[in-house]
Amino acid sequence: MYILYEAIASDDPRLTSNIQKKNDAWHYEIAWVEPSTIEANPIKWLRYREITTHEAETPRFFNALDDEVPVMVIKSNVADLIEPTSFSDPEYEKQMYKLTQNDKDNTVSLMKKIMKLHTDNHVDDEVTRNKLYTAIDACNTLTETQMCFATYFEWECAYTATRDKIQEFGVDWSIPAPRGDNPEDTNFVVPTDNPPS
Repeated sequence: MYILYEAIASDDPRLTSNIQKKNDAWHYEIAWVEPSTIEANPIKWLRYREITTHEAETPRFFNALDDEVPVMVIKSNVADLIEPTSFSDPEYEKQMYKLTQNDKDNTVSLMKKIMKLHTDNHVDDEVTRNKLYTAIDACNTLTETQMCFATYFEWECAYTATRDKIQEFGVDWSIPAPRGDNPEDTNFVVPTDNPPS
């Protein structure tokens, strides 16, 4: 199964071999975890959310402008798209990949899951949390979702950069995420295959 969790250090001693990182998405990581390995190597401490295979492929579309993203090679399978390493490469011929409706739907779904997980991890005030959930749930299109992300989560992309972000309510992002680092936290798990020294 694919999971989404807040980014952690690659040398975190709690990371076990059953967590195979596949992608990055804002302050979050996407990994594949074989479900049969979870009992032996619990992952609850990651405070993760399950996502679909299609959602796992969409972080490359977060910055879409006019439903397009630049790529080096266009492929029919989204997972096979080749993104440029540098737009200044003289040998690079920019091609534009036009997002399908499925691409947009899966991107919106993943962005909403990230915003909700970030809200869960960082907002203790129930009133603010509920207002954020309502704002997130109201997003239906990619541009609406991009604007919500930019307005309330301090994220930017080409579409949102020149637009006014007017918050209907304030959000305090200074609250650190509970990471299970406290042994008294019920989410704290010491992995069996990589114990701390």
